[in-house]
Amino acid sequence: MKNSLILSLILGSSLLSASPFDQGRVGVGVEFGTGEIQSSEVNNRQYDVENSYNYSMIGLSAEIFPASGLSIGLSARKWFNAKPETYDMSIPITYYVPISHNGLVPYVGGVYRYHYNVGVENHLNVLGGRLGFAFYVEQAYMTFGWVEEFSIGDVKTQYNVGYAEFKVGITF
Repeated sequence: MKNSLILSLILGSSLLSASPFDQGRVGVGVEFGTGEIQSSEVNNRQYDVENSYNYSMIGLSAEIFPASGLSIGLSARKWFNAKPETYDMSIPITYYVPISHNGLVPYVGGVYRYHYNVGVENHLNVLGGRLGFAFYVEQAYMTFGWVEEFSIGDVKTQYNVGYAEFKVGITF
């Protein structure tokens, strides 16, 4: 009886201290972002035309945690005020550093993103880095961070963007 009481207390306290970023969890979320795009049209390898505009975005994401603190995800987003009309799909990899202070956890990661631009031939492959903080309560979490991205490959448009990201999610 005494041993089962001690075991129950140990298991109960470990469940209470569980993080939404623990191994084996699956998460879903809604992403928001806003920023300014700067791009240059390439003509004979010269940067002839500079473009800059503000935009916002919203998207849905899903992620798995193959190891504690490490997530691999998939997301799809719609960009508003983007010219041309833009959608993207991405594969983010994020590491939530196991340092927590009152539910606040730093994170760092990388992302591959494919931008589909409606009505044009020029679609973009993009690599980027991200960092920020996640705040969690039980299995719900919010992230606040910064992303820097740049185009890769032989494209007509050189793409460089930095933006604030915000995500609300829950894990199971």
